[in-house]
Amino acid sequence: MECLTGASPRDRSRILREELDRQPGCVVVEGVPVDGNEALLSLAKSLGSVTARGTTIPGHPLEDGRVYRVEPVNAGQGVRDEDDLLIFSTTGQVFEGHTDGYHNVEPPAYVLLLCVRPDHGLFGRTSVIDAAEALPRLDPRTAALLYDEDYPCAFGRTSILSGPRARPRVRFNFKEIQRFHAAGHVVDDAHLRAARALHELVSGPALAWRHLLQAGECLVIDNSRALHARESLSPQSTRLLKRVWVDPVDMEGSST
Repeated sequence: MECLTGASPRDRSRILREELDRQPGCVVVEGVPVDGNEALLSLAKSLGSVTARGTTIPGHPLEDGRVYRVEPVNAGQGVRDEDDLLIFSTTGQVFEGHTDGYHNVEPPAYVLLLCVRPDHGLFGRTSVIDAAEALPRLDPRTAALLYDEDYPCAFGRTSILSGPRARPRVRFNFKEIQRFHAAGHVVDDAHLRAARALHELVSGPALAWRHLLQAGECLVIDNSRALHARESLSPQSTRLLKRVWVDPVDMEGSST
């Protein structure tokens, strides 16, 4: 869809939400200016309140206090956080399907990714996987295990899926589940197999909507409904996306 710069905030919010409902948990807005962050932040604010919760990484500061640069640094080797964990968004490696803000008590409702500078050729395609498309492809017993609050995260234990099965909410990061399991926050075999089954399903080609973002395209993702991923970048890639997280608010401006 084309950039909504001429629409009022209320109309932009309505149009974006309607498109997200019709699409597989995401929509691409074209023609977004890439000079500065004003257009990106304005688009984000039509969906709610821009938040910087959980986005602080040493040596990788935010622009304007809210805009995170998704780009390979240190020749694609990336940077590490205060716990010495590799931040995959700063590498050129494959970034598997995940929920942004997995460790937050309330992950952001929406994620916006504005392409400022694409990669070369076909490198760095972005994928989005709707949880509602994945759930029917899982064995019912496996799916039921994903609704149990047995998966470790920074604030304790959580479920991977919640809400109605026709339109489930998803919170998933298999690498983090594995990391916590290895660190002693044990997941029993049945639940770990269920998480692995979902990981393998969303990592395959059958479900993913794939798109090679171009400059001026902004991918808007319903982070409560869909996972997103990225293929590997080219050697010496200079690809740059700018990302913002959005918490929902009603149109009178109060938090929901």
